Amino acid sequence: MKLPGVLTLFAAVSLAQTTDLPQRRLLETAASRSGAQIIWSMPAGSLEGGGLHAGFTVLAVVDSANPGQQVRGIRVDLAQKDWKGVVYIDEDDVPVLKKGAVSLARWQADYAKAPATPTFSTHAPEDDQVRPLYFGYRRTGDDATLYLGGAGVPSFLFKGPMPTDLAAIFARATQELSKP
Repeated sequence: MKLPGVLTLFAAVSLAQTTDLPQRRLLETAASRSGAQIIWSMPAGSLEGGGLHAGFTVLAVVDSANPGQQVRGIRVDLAQKDWKGVVYIDEDDVPVLKKGAVSLARWQADYAKAPATPTFSTHAPEDDQVRPLYFGYRRTGDDATLYLGGAGVPSFLFKGPMPTDLAAIFARATQELSKP
């Protein structure tokens, strides 16, 4: 059976490590400036398990370098035993990442009765562009792993959270970002 657009997690990681990274994203740049103001924020959800945490917050920031200009997207606070960091997802990247999360959830459902799944992953570098995050999923028997990673981010291997949880987070984020 062919699975279009599916790469192994290892290929996604190795490609991400060898591809030139884009300039800092708009939301990251705006939020990092001194004097940046958060206009509004709303928690979209979190993934937790095995000492790992990924908290997703939808927000709008006014960049102090461009007063009056709002930059919107998702801030992802990531933490594991020896590492903490933040990934910013620009509003323009959210629909693509949501589509990937929904695809993982669909693959999870399609293979629910199989004894194991191949490793499904999304958002490996495409068209010379690196997405801020990539996702992956693999299940062997009752052992399911949801992968989350990105450029400069170690791999997070969640036991417990499922692709449907990730898809629900991106659905909530998309709903919040659709409001004026």
